[in-house]
Amino acid sequence: MKLYRLMMADDDGLPLVGVKFGMLGVRPKDPVNPKKRFDVSASKPTDTVHPGDGISVNTDPTAIKPPDDEFLLWVIEDGELGSELAVKEAGPPHYHVGPAHDMTLAELQRHLGDTRDRWQRV
Repeated sequence: MKLYRLMMADDDGLPLVGVKFGMLGVRPKDPVNPKKRFDVSASKPTDTVHPGDGISVNTDPTAIKPPDDEFLLWVIEDGELGSELAVKEAGPPHYHVGPAHDMTLAELQRHLGDTRDRWQRV
């Protein structure tokens, strides 16, 4: 299954890895600002993230609207995610890419970052 996501490009032309909107990585919960949007309830690198939580992706590229030109549309095949990541339905065509099993926030961020060179610009 093709998974689409809006992300910014880094200087090398690959997705920018980080913890903000439009980056390849989850946004952790901010205990100082609990109303700030987050992808996972974990806030510390050692906190556990459970399957079902993760970055938002979409199977319908026409349903994704970039807020500005800084955000580019990227695609990856679900089989390219590796064995540590899983795709969970979040109301099709919306899905989450997150941990295949319980893991720490740091581990999840590392596994997501490891997919960086497998994403292709659309």
